[in-house]
Amino acid sequence: MAHEAAGAPFANNALVSEGTVVVLTLSKHREGIWIDNLLARLRKRHPKLAGTVRILEVDTAEGEECLPVNRCPSWRLLVNRVSDAADPKQAKLCLALLQTAELWSIPVINGSRAYALGTNKVLHHHVLLRSGVRCPRSHSLNLCKGAIRPGATVAAFIAAAEHLLTLGCAWPLLVKPNSAGFGAGIRSFATLPRLVEYAEQLESAILDLPSEDGVLLLQEYIAPLNREIYRVWFLHGRAQCGVCLVRPEPGPAPPEAASHGGQSQPSITPSDPLAADRAQLSGCGGDDGDGRVPSNSGRSDALDSDHVSASSEFTGGCAGGTCEWKPAAKRRKVGVTPVLKAWQIPEPVIQAVERIAQLTGADCGSVELLYEATDAEPVYFDVNMLSTLPLLDGSVSDPAKVWKEGYDPWAELADSVAEKAYSADIVAQKAYSADIVAQKADSAVAAGARAVLQEVGDTNGLE
Repeated sequence: MAHEAAGAPFANNALVSEGTVVVLTLSKHREGIWIDNLLARLRKRHPKLAGTVRILEVDTAEGEECLPVNRCPSWRLLVNRVSDAADPKQAKLCLALLQTAELWSIPVINGSRAYALGTNKVLHHHVLLRSGVRCPRSHSLNLCKGAIRPGATVAAFIAAAEHLLTLGCAWPLLVKPNSAGFGAGIRSFATLPRLVEYAEQLESAILDLPSEDGVLLLQEYIAPLNREIYRVWFLHGRAQCGVCLVRPEPGPAPPEAASHGGQSQPSITPSDPLAADRAQLSGCGGDDGDGRVPSNSGRSDALDSDHVSASSEFTGGCAGGTCEWKPAAKRRKVGVTPVLKAWQIPEPVIQAVERIAQLTGADCGSVELLYEATDAEPVYFDVNMLSTLPLLDGSVSDPAKVWKEGYDPWAELADSVAEKAYSADIVAQKAYSADIVAQKADSAVAAGARAVLQEVGDTNGLE
């Protein structure tokens, strides 16, 4: 019998445990590292639950299979692994799925709030500001097509640069797309004339606008101490583990380092931690769950073609130990093989990361930071709700010095998924029991009222 009470956590008398654990993703990421590792740990540690897991590709599923309309979805738990740099149509459908689950009180891992924040670097910046940490000073530019007058793009870039300079920033400055991921589209400009030339090419459509929503950030460049960048993962509001990526001084990049598969790559300055280094670290899979940074299509930026970084040989999965996409021999040829080390997270960083995690509303994710070379102060510059955890295949050096023997962050993730699924069962059982009690109480009240009416002879009240 359909349960029609407002706010009911499920749509019928069947417990949630009879439903499926649904992992949302894109078809190209179905076989990715994140999903493979999660499923492997679930099969080992929670085999019964693993048997209920279903992968739902939001870009290929159709109709009721993807988004039921006339019934509550038979989902026990929704796990969101859709790239926050997905096509806008896919992102919109993902949000609809997440919000559908939330409306029916179906538990979600990384729900609509976290996903909306993840797709927008301006919101990343606000999360960092609100958490009280230091982050790069930035200026937003709205370059939506049809809203810009001739010459307005150049004027907007000049005004943004002047604003940052008045705040004490110095060249070079970075241009970052608001809606892109994996470090894609980030460019570094050492002088105002170069920045103006770039703005002119955007305005004349010689270059495509690198952000789907037309919003860009102009941001200060901060040199990292000892060429080190850090990533700290969090799980259910607590700092989980951390790594330090040390990138040696790059050697000269061979011609093929500028492209993959014949497609041009973003031009980024080799010494730029918020571009080149971040492009290595940012995805830790971030994104796709397969630990790989996708190639960028479109025209290359002739303005900075001399600044194509040797680090373009590395993917965003480097911090997760997933650099196998690039042949080791080719990495040695480039000469910038990074060193990935387990990191003992300082207490102030733990506290900052946990504040950030709470603000995002994400169940799992990571935060990136560096220490400024001039004063060794921590600077937080990215929040990622789709980070691939470090792989335990030897790619992280000296883990035993920091992590306890046998430590497996993937097992922690699997256990958290199982805990949330089983908690949903308990909630459903309690709600079902409460519903039965309420129905019995309603029946008793109705029977009592009928008896009273019969006593006083009010037969109309029985109708």
